[in-house]
Amino acid sequence: MHGTRRLIALSVAVGCGFLSAPAAPGGANRDSDIEKSIAKEFKAGVEAAPDRLPVAVPPSEAQDAAALRAELAEARKEISRLQDVVRRILEANRREKVDMHYNVGCVFRSGGLFLKAEQEFLKALAITPDDADVHYNLGILYEENLKNPGKARAHYERYIELAPTARDAAKVRQWLTEMGM
Repeated sequence: MHGTRRLIALSVAVGCGFLSAPAAPGGANRDSDIEKSIAKEFKAGVEAAPDRLPVAVPPSEAQDAAALRAELAEARKEISRLQDVVRRILEANRREKVDMHYNVGCVFRSGGLFLKAEQEFLKALAITPDDADVHYNLGILYEENLKNPGKARAHYERYIELAPTARDAAKVRQWLTEMGM
């Protein structure tokens, strides 16, 4: 850029916070001092007349700036859309992992591999601690197969907390009453 245009661009960049020069080791940086002075003038101009820039901008450059702002706005929308897509993919992947561990746990339980079933159910809970179905199945596993009524009770209670109106909630309440404790 040439003289005045460079000064205008520099003052706008500094005033908007897009540009800052690091201080030179052991002393003041002349360019930094100039930038600070320009930034101070820019700020004073914006505060005095916030609806217009304190420098004259040729119409073609103003149009270019408007076009760039429009492109930036579109890019931000696209970034937001893509972030949403990534979030949905990650959630679907997380849910698939939970379902896989849950299903493997059920297969191990039906095959008599109770400790392996416990491990799979606990892996599912590590991903989604508030999964009522996993708590339900862990409760049954602990009560019927691993003979650990304390853990069974804890998972049954958590199931009731998470799904108080579920189809099996009344049955689980009855089991808890029968367990006493």
